[in-house]
Amino acid sequence: MGNLINNIIIIMYFIFRCMLRPFKMDNNGHTQQINMNPAKSSIGSSTSSSSLSTFTNLTSLQSLSIYSGSAVSQSFPSSSNTAINHNNILDKPLIRPRFEVSLSAFAFLFSELVQYNQNRVEDTIDLEKKLEEAGYRIGLRVVELVSCRDRMVKRETRIVNMLQYISNVIWKYLFNKTADNLERSTENEDEYMIHELNPITNAFVSVPATMGQLNCASFIAGIIAGVLDSAKFNAKVTAHLVSNEGAPSTPLSLAADRTIFLVKFSAEVMSRERKLG
Repeated sequence: MGNLINNIIIIMYFIFRCMLRPFKMDNNGHTQQINMNPAKSSIGSSTSSSSLSTFTNLTSLQSLSIYSGSAVSQSFPSSSNTAINHNNILDKPLIRPRFEVSLSAFAFLFSELVQYNQNRVEDTIDLEKKLEEAGYRIGLRVVELVSCRDRMVKRETRIVNMLQYISNVIWKYLFNKTADNLERSTENEDEYMIHELNPITNAFVSVPATMGQLNCASFIAGIIAGVLDSAKFNAKVTAHLVSNEGAPSTPLSLAADRTIFLVKFSAEVMSRERKLG
C-alpha cells in the first residue's frame, strides 16, 4: 500500500513538473527540456536538421511561430502597428501620381451640391455666392497640394505670372486642359479676365427660365479666388456669361454662352505690383 502511494506521488510530481517545464522527445528517445523563456534565442534539439522558429518578445515583434509536429505558423498582429494598417488619409503620401476622376461622378456630385444649396437660398445671387464659398475652400488647399507635388521652390510675386500659373498649371491639374485665354482689361489696370469656353461645371446643367442668368461656374470662380488668396493676391473673382455665337459646339459646350472669370485685385495688391515694377 505504501509503494502504491509513493508511486502515485512520484507520478503526480512528474506531471506537475511537465506542466511547468514541458519536455520533448528527441530522435534518440531521450527527453529534453524546452526553454520557454522569451529572452532565449532558440528552442529545440541542436542535432535536428529542421530548426524550430525562435521565440522572441511578443511586445516588440509582429508574429510568433507555433510548431506542432509539422511547421505550422500563425501570425499575431502587434498593437503598435494596428493603427498604421487603417486606411487613414493622413498616412497617405502627398507625392503620388495624379489620378483622373470620372466626369459622370463629378457631374453627379456637383449636381447634389447645387441642389443642396438651392434649397437653402432665396434667389440666384445667393446660390452663386454659396457655390463661390464652396469653391473657395478648395482653392485654398489646391495651390498648396500642387506646389508640394510639383516641388516648387519659389512663390510668384507678380500678378501676370500668378495668373499664368493659374490658367496653365492649376487649370490643367483640375480640368486636364489649360484655360482658353487670359487677357488684361483695357479700361481698368486692376482687372484681368480668364476665358473658358466650356466650363465643366456647366456641362450637364440646364438652367430654368425662372432662374435667369444663373452660372454654376461660380464654383470655379471661388476656386480661383481661393488660390489667389492663398498666394497673398487678394482679389474678387466673379463668373459672367457672354455670347458664344459662332463658336464650334461640342457635346460638353453651352449652346450660346461662354464664361469669363473677371479677376479684380485689391488696392493693396496693385500698390505692391507698382513697387515691384
